[in-house]
Order: sequence, then C-alpha cells, then structure tokens
Amino acid sequence: MADRNVLSHVLARAVLATNAHILVARLRQLRPHARAGLPDGTYLAELKPTRKAGGPPVTLLVIEC
Repeated sequence: MADRNVLSHVLARAVLATNAHILVARLRQLRPHARAGLPDGTYLAELKPTRKAGGPPVTLLVIEC
C-alpha cells in the first residue's frame, strides 16, 4: 500500500516480481495509458518505463473513486 505520487515503473516491477499486489491511493502525475474498459467501471492500463531499456510496460487495474 502506498500514498499518492509514490509509484514508478521501477518500483511497480520490483514489487510485482515478488508476486505481491500494489494499492496506491492516488496517481496524480502518473498518466497510465488506458487499454481496455471493464464492465464494473474499472479499466486496464499500462505503466510504461521512462526509458526504452526500462523493460516492458506494467499492466495496472485502475479503480477511480
């Protein structure tokens, strides 16, 4: 669990590599790229690295409330 403005692509990959989940209160400056809307109003998005050598994008489930 993290407070707003904490999540980065590097941190997300490191946490997800441990098979843990991430819950972030708010992603103000982070603009994940929406991929697909889901029936419950959530959507899948990609968090892309800032550099090409940063690895593949991380898929996020975005819940807006």
